[in-house]
Amino acid sequence: MFLMDVVAVVGTAVFLAFQSSGSGGSSGWSGATTEWGAVIGFGVVAAVVALTARAFLRGAFVITGAVQAVVAALIAIGAVALAVESGQAPRPASAPAFEQTCVCPSGGGACECPGG
Repeated sequence: MFLMDVVAVVGTAVFLAFQSSGSGGSSGWSGATTEWGAVIGFGVVAAVVALTARAFLRGAFVITGAVQAVVAALIAIGAVALAVESGQAPRPASAPAFEQTCVCPSGGGACECPGG
C-alpha cells in the first residue's frame, strides 16, 4: 500500500515537472491564473493517501490508518489553499517612495533655495 502512495507522489511530481517546463505543446492552461495542474496533482495524491488510509482502517492497522487519514486531510487542505491563493488577483506593486527634487539655480544643495 505504501507503494501506491509513492507511485502517486512520483507521478504527480513528473506531471508537474513536465507542465512547468512547457514540454508537450501548448495547453489551454497557460493563460490561467490558477495553477490547476498543481491543485489536481495534490488532489490525486490526497485521494490515494485517503484510499490507503481506508484500507489500513479496515484492517488491523488502526493507528497507521489514522495517521494516513490525517496526512490525506492535510494534503487536501493544502490543495484547496493553493487553489484559493493562486486564484486571487495579484497584489499591486507598492508605490515608489516620494522623491523630492529641488532645483536651485545658485548651485546650492538640494532644497536649500527659499521657495524651492
